[in-house]
Amino acid sequence: MRRVALIVLAMSVVDLAAQRPNIQNGRVETRAATAIAREIAAVGTSASPVWVAWSVPMVPGDRNLCSTWSDGNTFVRGETLERTDGSRPTPFAPASGPVRLEGGTSLVVLARVVDGRLERLRSIGDDCPVDAGGATINWLTGVTPAESVKYLDGLTRADALNVSATRRLAEAAVSALALHQDPSALPVLDRLSSTATADSTLRRQAASGLAAHRGTQGFDRVVALIKNERGRDLRRSFVGALAQSPDEKATAVLLEIARTDADASVRGEAAMRYVRRAGASALPTALAMLDKEPDDDVKRRVVSGIGSLPEPVAAPALIQLAKTHPSVVVRKDAVSALGRFSDPQARALLEELLR
Repeated sequence: MRRVALIVLAMSVVDLAAQRPNIQNGRVETRAATAIAREIAAVGTSASPVWVAWSVPMVPGDRNLCSTWSDGNTFVRGETLERTDGSRPTPFAPASGPVRLEGGTSLVVLARVVDGRLERLRSIGDDCPVDAGGATINWLTGVTPAESVKYLDGLTRADALNVSATRRLAEAAVSALALHQDPSALPVLDRLSSTATADSTLRRQAASGLAAHRGTQGFDRVVALIKNERGRDLRRSFVGALAQSPDEKATAVLLEIARTDADASVRGEAAMRYVRRAGASALPTALAMLDKEPDDDVKRRVVSGIGSLPEPVAAPALIQLAKTHPSVVVRKDAVSALGRFSDPQARALLEELLR
């Protein structure tokens, strides 16, 4: 019986270590908890900042949720919680214990609390080392993904968006929600993105989270947002969100919008995003768009997309456009785009134009 208990204890320690990042320069207090808001209220009775943190499974993919710093000689990867003087971060010591093969699969939410008030929210991967800056981190165990979603959703309420500090918390909460693997995050993001009375900034952010992190379901929802939204600026931002989707169908949808949408600003956004996403293979289609598109602003966006392609592909196309295209707008923008390339022919054309 004692051997079984020791095995269970050892497994619990390993499980906790697998979810908690390497924390240095601070004190870690482990607290069993089920309600995040209650724990934040309980630990934040001091004027000195304390941190409350918990971990949940993260959507799959190479997220690399960690800050980096480099001066050309030293590279530091990690999160410093309390550094405010602008000094260079201190390199992190290697984590003790065995190498974790599944690092970066859990999302760690870090909440800074002062006087019982939530002041800041950060999200990192569990493989990101943390310098606590001398602060105490209260590590919560027992928090379910559904509880985490519920708590973060509460930070997005409409009355919290009137103050800049709480607005920042709401935006950080939406970013964290998008990375929760738990299915309960999906309807929250769906509601935040599609409710016409919701805050436009949060709508854009939720749409980006849906497209980038929520698979086929998120892709379908953003396509529906583009179709049903009436506001021009929001539709254009939803097109930008769609371009972040890993779904292969996004490329074809962007092209269809670029060819057929009634709004020129939306067509232009879709055209640029399509060229950037499809890469070199998009060049023939992009050149055909320039010949058929009647709107000058859309043409400029297409040229911008071509200019973002790799230099060996973009430079010859832009040179040809600058020399021969009948549109003055296209020629001028092609010349402007060529300015960032080192291609000898591009340089020669620019020098010729400057004579």
